[in-house]
Amino acid sequence: MDVTCANMEAACHEFRTLFKSLPTNVLHISFTTIEPSSQSLKTISSQYHWHVSYWEENLNLRVASRMKSGISDWQKKDRPHQSFLLHHNVPYKTDVTQVLRNKVDILSIATKQPLGNYHQQQLLRAKSAVSFHANKLWRKHSVSALPLQSGNHCEPTQPLGIPLDQEHFQFADIILTRKELSTIKMLLSLKSPKEIAWCHQCSESAERKRIDIIKRKLGCQGKPKSHLFNALTQYGIAQTCWDSYTT
Repeated sequence: MDVTCANMEAACHEFRTLFKSLPTNVLHISFTTIEPSSQSLKTISSQYHWHVSYWEENLNLRVASRMKSGISDWQKKDRPHQSFLLHHNVPYKTDVTQVLRNKVDILSIATKQPLGNYHQQQLLRAKSAVSFHANKLWRKHSVSALPLQSGNHCEPTQPLGIPLDQEHFQFADIILTRKELSTIKMLLSLKSPKEIAWCHQCSESAERKRIDIIKRKLGCQGKPKSHLFNALTQYGIAQTCWDSYTT
């Protein structure tokens, strides 16, 4: 399949600039979102030639093996994945996969050394931030979806370096602000709107308005709290909010 196009190349180039200051251990970063219902996907990589080679060598036919939720290493996948790494001189590649309500998100990072638990957890926390940037670039460069095809077939002490200092995060088609994530984190900790307002140094009415906006984004307006908590779980938001970057 011919996946080369100027729009994708431009998107990948701009995506690369977002991570230009990554540690030398990191070779490249890729992000893919899959919509099983429409049998389509969108993808982006900080190395355009990696994206092209992945499709030209038909590794996309095996993407189903990467759609199981969790953290996985390509070194433990089938022979085609291992051969692809060897051919492109990539020693290690790690996927962080989240199965959401209507999509599957895969954040993937290629490195010179294996990632330890600390960096794997950093990658998990970074997924929603990278998703926001990827979706923004797909829209900006009018990148089209590709068909979802099927076939037969010693831990570093420095931070990983993926930028988390931003104001927007994306979970499938839901975009939340840093303050909204902070509110959700405290709701999950069973804090009242009054207590959350005190933490945010705003009025209780302003905090209740923020909670209403969150409910509207998640399609839970006028519904019991249980619907909100179910939606937070289905979109992978609850898991993310336990991490410290929303404080």
